[in-house]
Amino acid sequence: MKNELIELGFNDKEANVYLALLEIGETPAGKIISKTHYHREIVYTALKHLEEKNLVTYIRKKGRRFYSAASPQRILEMVENNFNIAKKIIPDLEKLQQKTTNKQFIQIWSGSEGVIQAREFMIRRTRVGGEIRILGASGWYFKNMGDYSEIWHKKRAQKKIKYMVQLYEPIEDKTQEAFKNFEYIEIKSLPEKFEMPSSTAIFEDCVIIQIWGDEPVMVLIENEKVAKSYKDTFDMLWKISR
Repeated sequence: MKNELIELGFNDKEANVYLALLEIGETPAGKIISKTHYHREIVYTALKHLEEKNLVTYIRKKGRRFYSAASPQRILEMVENNFNIAKKIIPDLEKLQQKTTNKQFIQIWSGSEGVIQAREFMIRRTRVGGEIRILGASGWYFKNMGDYSEIWHKKRAQKKIKYMVQLYEPIEDKTQEAFKNFEYIEIKSLPEKFEMPSSTAIFEDCVIIQIWGDEPVMVLIENEKVAKSYKDTFDMLWKISR
């Protein structure tokens, strides 16, 4: 349990003091010192920090403080509160990040798990009502995505993200059949001469080059100018696609 508490934001000493209090119950600091074998200053510092988090309370009896651990449910409340704060400020943090348009970030995912990580990133990064452009979708998409494809498209539809797909002509019928039950999708077909073993996802200021196969590789390029270049190419081909 100690390791889990540390993952939740406790430091080592706070975790041990809190666990000791849960076991002992209401007690003066002396018993906590005896159980944890910490110096008294360490225990009092940990108790103070836990009080600030509303995880420890105390009452006075004959001039002495008797400490008690708050209900463990308080930890859940603390985590939920932090989650709500993070959710509130993330849009502003992302705006700050987007100001550094001259910088470039590259990340690579591989394997089946890498495909899922890349596609989840795509959903997170695309704004509600935004667009994801797919240049050169092929049959490998469904081989690599499997059942996860339907899960992913439902998440995308929840954010009302439009999915614009340019297919390779030889797989048009098969792929359109697979896509027909998904929402917010528009599909066109490229001439056969454009066929290649990879496809490209373009969204916001990001591009993911998707190299499909038995061991798929997803290459993320996060750069506003690069994304605009790919978007312009996509839009040009969109005009000649059927």
